[in-house]
Amino acid sequence: MNINKHNLLDIKSVEAMLNALLEIEEDSGLLAVVLNGNDSAFCAGADLEKISKYSKQELSDFFYLLDNLLYKIYTFPKPIIANITGHAIGGGLALSFATDYTIVSGSERSKFGFPEYKIGMSFTPTMLDLVSALNFSRYDIIILGRMIDAYEACKLGWFTERCDRDIESRINSIVREFLEISNSSFKFAKQTLKKKIEMPQRGVSLAYYSKLYVQLQEYLSKLERLR
Repeated sequence: MNINKHNLLDIKSVEAMLNALLEIEEDSGLLAVVLNGNDSAFCAGADLEKISKYSKQELSDFFYLLDNLLYKIYTFPKPIIANITGHAIGGGLALSFATDYTIVSGSERSKFGFPEYKIGMSFTPTMLDLVSALNFSRYDIIILGRMIDAYEACKLGWFTERCDRDIESRINSIVREFLEISNSSFKFAKQTLKKKIEMPQRGVSLAYYSKLYVQLQEYLSKLERLR
């Protein structure tokens, strides 16, 4: 990802990533995907400045596309490795949860967490499924919107491993390991071993996405009053 300094998400960037995965899925010459961020952030979540200006329909479209992107990554028939450098926050952290292998590196100042509940918002349905799939016990971290460092995140099982030296060689080694497995075996293992999550349904989730719109407007109004 090279969207902007903090790889903040909006409709355009989410749609571009989703379309790229659809192309890769059809390309028999591409056998694995490495999802990179930049030194500042793997992905710091939604671009609040942009999405705060969306209409109710546009915001619903954004959340629906984000859920589709998360679902596509989670069910993708080829290995996806997340190379996490810098912050991974909110929807950006959910992106890493959807991948098959997460390797975190970079600055000790990098932070990870979900600020949604702290600012009065909820997860999208697919984000909620991904967090639940981790069998995560420390819900206080999520409810209170705490930001944690890479060491604690690995300890909690948010990431597969931490690597601070020769990251490129380590990622290449992981990719080679995945490619030693036949594609049919990989797909079967992924379908049977990973916890099932629901495919996003626009009709079913429309009321939920509308609720997120109301929550965002309430949060922005609160910020305005505090200025």
